[in-house]
Amino acid sequence: MDAVKFMDYLSQTDKQVKFTIGNITIPENYHISELKNASYQSVDCGKVFHEWQETVLHIFLPPGEDQHQSNMDTRKLLSLFKKCNSSLKFNASSRLIIEYSLESQGALSLYQIGRAVEHEDSLNIELVPKVAECKPLTEGTCSTSYGAP
Repeated sequence: MDAVKFMDYLSQTDKQVKFTIGNITIPENYHISELKNASYQSVDCGKVFHEWQETVLHIFLPPGEDQHQSNMDTRKLLSLFKKCNSSLKFNASSRLIIEYSLESQGALSLYQIGRAVEHEDSLNIELVPKVAECKPLTEGTCSTSYGAP
């Protein structure tokens, strides 16, 4: 899902926003510490140049904060996106990536939105890991033995 579609989705509901990773719900006292535009340039294993942008939402869990605070609601999250978009101008085609560190893993991990599910009182954003990819293999242009037909 891209940032512009996510903003549109947020504008259509007024609920608490919950983020989940598998069967783990990110605690309610999460903090959106950063929204950023990331631009990438790369050369893949087939020597092909690529350029793309991603919009990155960083979710931070403050240590020692009140664990009973409520989730951010869609209006507040949309307001944050709009405020940042007025400065950053999100690329409409850029993928939305979520950065978060599960306490059990320690390291910062990258996620994408798998799906958004509306419940009576909440919008549950289900996050799935961003996986490594080989562009030539995905595009069918890979010339290595593992990419051969």
